[in-house]
Amino acid sequence: MAPLVGDAAGAADVLVARATPAGSGALAIVRLSGPPGRALAVARGLAPRLPDAPRPRRAYLSPLLGEDGGAVDEGIVLLFRAPASSTGEEVVELQTHGSPAVVEALVRSAVARGARRARPGEFTRRALANGKVDLARAEGIGRLAAALSRGEARRALGLVRGELSRRVEALREELLSALVELEARLDFAEDVAREGEAAVVAGLGATRARLRRLADETGKGRDGGGVPVVVILGAPNAGK
Repeated sequence: MAPLVGDAAGAADVLVARATPAGSGALAIVRLSGPPGRALAVARGLAPRLPDAPRPRRAYLSPLLGEDGGAVDEGIVLLFRAPASSTGEEVVELQTHGSPAVVEALVRSAVARGARRARPGEFTRRALANGKVDLARAEGIGRLAAALSRGEARRALGLVRGELSRRVEALREELLSALVELEARLDFAEDVAREGEAAVVAGLGATRARLRRLADETGKGRDGGGVPVVVILGAPNAGK
């Protein structure tokens, strides 16, 4: 397992944040993620009915406590042990009623018990660092969360499922094979027949064409038709 993501001081924090959209609703999820034992310790301060040895992925009903120790709601608590979680760390999810006041009270309560508010994208960054997702899947998670149409959601889901990653990995293997072949021909030129050189060149040409097609396809799939939007911002006469 990859090392846990740490802060600037080198110690891994317990993160807390709302994992469902802001606003009122029937349900909301508050998520904790951190080193084994520490996320659960914070959760125990929030959910006093958690057993001494909670079973992973089993739902427990408990009052949920605010900073002052008074109950602010009653909800379901789920534990996901490291590394079998979305971030690769120990994750605890609190399923509550979707009141913004309740959610904020629970986040504040978690912070008072040693957690830190997660910055935007920080759960995904930890998942990336711990090998739960790669860069393409991480981008897909962000796109899927922000998708406004069925087409955008379908393309983002392809990234999350690893479709792009598998195609890139296949092309990487082709290039590595060509590199091995070329290095062998340079190092052992007297022992390798020259008849195969044309096949290596042809293979590289085919790989290059597939790379171009992949770049074109992924560019078209980007929001906004693949045209990047660049904003040049600054004070007057600053050299923009």
